[in-house]
Amino acid sequence: MLHLPDLQRQFFDAIAGGDGVAATASSSDVVVAAIHDRGPLGSRERLEIYARMYGARLVDALAEDYPRVAALVGWDRFHEIAHAYVARHPSRHPSLRWFGERFSTFLATSVMADPGFLADLARLEWA
Repeated sequence: MLHLPDLQRQFFDAIAGGDGVAATASSSDVVVAAIHDRGPLGSRERLEIYARMYGARLVDALAEDYPRVAALVGWDRFHEIAHAYVARHPSRHPSLRWFGERFSTFLATSVMADPGFLADLARLEWA
């Protein structure tokens, strides 16, 4: 049995990939074993719900930090770009305050950034 801090760390590692990606990794097996099956969902499915919601919250945080970028490209396109950013730059800080710090750099080097001035707009919004 894991001590609570170890279980919390493993839980975070299991959900931090966003969209359930990390919840299927072998590192999540310990966490899955600690989750009770209830109702129609098994423990892995329950963990994947947390992983998807965590990824969705990170996308929401980016939309809050970069509302003009989101408005310019539209929600569906921003959602796609933001999920790619989450996959490339997973959050490792307890606060969402710094999560979008590298978003403009990501846009500057991404083929997803169209129009080309999105990185400049993102830099302006972050400032």
